[in-house]
Amino acid sequence: MNLFQNPLDPVLWTVRRSEQDVISLYNYLSGLMHISTKDYFLNFGYWNEKINSPREAQLNLCSLIADVSNLYSARLVLDIGSGFSVPAIYWKSLINSLNIVCLDVNLRQLKFGVSLQGDLENREKEKKKITIPSSKDSAQEFKSSFKQELPHIEHAEKLSYVNATSTALPFVDNSVDRIIALESAQHFRPIGEFFMESYRVLEKNGIFVTAIPIIHNQERVRGNNILSGMISLMSLFFKLGILKFSWMSEHYDLDFIKSQMGNAGFRSKEIKLIGTHVYEPLSKYYIQNREKLQHAILKEYPSYVEKILYKSILKMNELSEERVIDYAIIRADK
Repeated sequence: MNLFQNPLDPVLWTVRRSEQDVISLYNYLSGLMHISTKDYFLNFGYWNEKINSPREAQLNLCSLIADVSNLYSARLVLDIGSGFSVPAIYWKSLINSLNIVCLDVNLRQLKFGVSLQGDLENREKEKKKITIPSSKDSAQEFKSSFKQELPHIEHAEKLSYVNATSTALPFVDNSVDRIIALESAQHFRPIGEFFMESYRVLEKNGIFVTAIPIIHNQERVRGNNILSGMISLMSLFFKLGILKFSWMSEHYDLDFIKSQMGNAGFRSKEIKLIGTHVYEPLSKYYIQNREKLQHAILKEYPSYVEKILYKSILKMNELSEERVIDYAIIRADK
């Protein structure tokens, strides 16, 4: 069973939300996502009437991002906040000519992505196992679930991996033609610096796409000091409730994101609000399958983790129905 070394750690990580805090949270809770989805995508997914599982929804969201960013005509893609690199591996399987650079501040997840790609390339060895990084020194073993879905990965050129922060990209100006931030930009702060760095490294007429949870019409206190952080926390608390703490991210409203992108120089081309295809069907799936999922989660996590997850899902569904929260797919061009 995974246990926090200090019961206060998750509270501190969530409130502070520094890069290292986000890394610590993801290292601990990424196993929870795998239990729920049987895979290593780290996104909510894009659901419709034909989707029956979180993994299908997650693949569907990756396909939507590929369409919005016009990946079929891309040369060099920078995937910022790439997590375990599973979306990049999926895109590479669709378009073998793509060159993709996976960038993440979490070195443990990047190393896992390297291991996963190597496992896929040698998947004919069915008994081979690789290890997912955990919050403890002891590691869990798992088998890749991509046996049927990625038939061409063994013939693909390898992905590239870079351990760096989103606000100081280690690339020269005008060096990539696509930048994707798939459900990662909500963690970046100051997010304006991320947009400026993305604009700098993107070549002329290049395409920037992000998929990001948002808040509708939410006043945001500017500043990075403790006082402004506490004021923002108080103003959001009554509206977001438990999600203020259980959502491991900043809480940006759409107008703020658009203004920051405009300040960086981007030209907004397309915005899709898909919250009704994200939060409500995901909540419904968990509620309908809670008994089975709860049993699996309790094998690895304390009971309070599942209780917080369940309450958060109920709140997420409520706020989505009230249109307090939404989910945006944003494309902007340089």
